[in-house]
Amino acid sequence: MKIYAIQIPSEDQEDLCFEEDLENGVFYPDIAISGNRDFYERGSEDILNLVHEAEDEYCTQGDGIAAYLTEKTGRPYRYHLLCGCVQREWNYLYYPDDDIWSDEQMDEFNTRYWNLGTEWLVSDDPALLTNPEQSCETLDVYCTHDPVYEPDALRKELCDAYGSGRPEDYVIRRFTGYKKIAQYTEL
Repeated sequence: MKIYAIQIPSEDQEDLCFEEDLENGVFYPDIAISGNRDFYERGSEDILNLVHEAEDEYCTQGDGIAAYLTEKTGRPYRYHLLCGCVQREWNYLYYPDDDIWSDEQMDEFNTRYWNLGTEWLVSDDPALLTNPEQSCETLDVYCTHDPVYEPDALRKELCDAYGSGRPEDYVIRRFTGYKKIAQYTEL
């Protein structure tokens, strides 16, 4: 059985479920994302309030706020600088140090926060390859948050996300761009 996957163009990608999870504290209840005033703050309201107290009282970021959070909550806190693709895309993530975050988990969080991964339409219907616009209406979107473009790793990640088939069953079409077609009107 073949399973088909096409990449959604990057300008059409949205990782809204992650935004909602951050807003509601679903997966990360004791974190705060703050520091860059060009971007919305996210995380636990209680922790964000403590971050603001530290900023107001000590005019600090990074280590200073992590130390303040540790003192006020009784839990050890650390910080990590989240970086996007351009110079203005940065923010601080404050998180409890007793929640062990591996380097891989931190990289995945950074990728999801800045929406640097890829999104795919996946189906066992081959019509997906010939008419993706119509398929967009009826299919779920599967996100990968590893921007590595190694085909075997991508097949495995899509297989895990879609929950069907084996990685070798996947026929993948990566988005490479649009074709510009000239149109003329007779005068």
